[in-house]
This record gives sequence, structure tokens and C-alpha cells, in this order.
Amino acid sequence: MNTLRSELEGMKELLHTYEISIERKDGVIANLTRSLQNQKEKFDTLKSFTDWKIRYAESKMEVRRRGIYGATISDHTIKPITLVFEGLWNEASGTAPQSLPAPSLLEDLAHGHSGEVAPPRGESLSGQGTGSLHCSHQ
Repeated sequence: MNTLRSELEGMKELLHTYEISIERKDGVIANLTRSLQNQKEKFDTLKSFTDWKIRYAESKMEVRRRGIYGATISDHTIKPITLVFEGLWNEASGTAPQSLPAPSLLEDLAHGHSGEVAPPRGESLSGQGTGSLHCSHQ
């Protein structure tokens, strides 16, 4: 019976040692899990920041691209149109636009071209079908 009691005491000590070992292993596992979670959060934060930084850089590039494109459109379309308009203005009025008062000049142009505003279908302003447009004001 003494041997059974000594074996039982040995088993209790062994059980206690195993419990301590298991608690330490549980602590290590919890620390590793917490560390992995922190690293994951850090990675996600860095990823979202990097994505934002890329989107921001792309938007800045798009703004620059639009500015360059707008300047190109201005140079290639607006300037020739302005030159054509100024030529038609000078041809219609006989002078530069700054030399005449604007309201009277607009009234003269409106009265002089009132019949030419809406030509019949298939005819141009010059009456020659599908020809080029030019001002016929004298």
C-alpha cells in the first residue's frame, strides 16, 4: 500500500508538472498569436497607405495630363478658331473689333445678316449646295 501511495504522489507531481508545462505552452501560443495579429494589422495599414499613395500619385499625374491635354487642345483648336473668327469679324466690319462700339456693330451685323441665318436644307450660305462656308457680306 505504501508503494501505491508513493506512486500516487509521484503521479500527482507529474500531473502538476504537465499542467505547468501546458500553461507555459498556452502562454507561448497566445503570445505568438498576438504577435501575428499585430503584424497582420501593420501589414494591412501599410498596404492601405501604399494603395492611397499610388492613387494620389495617379490623380496628380491625371491632373498634369489633363493640363497638358487642355493646353494642347487650346493651342490646336481654340487659337485657329479665334483667328478665323477675327478674320471674319474684320472682313464683316471692315475694321478691328476694338475700333467700333460693340452694341452698334452687333446691331449692324444682325440687320445685315438676318436673311442668311437659316438657309434652306441642302444649300450653304453661298447658295451653291455643299460648298465651303464664307462670309458674303459686302
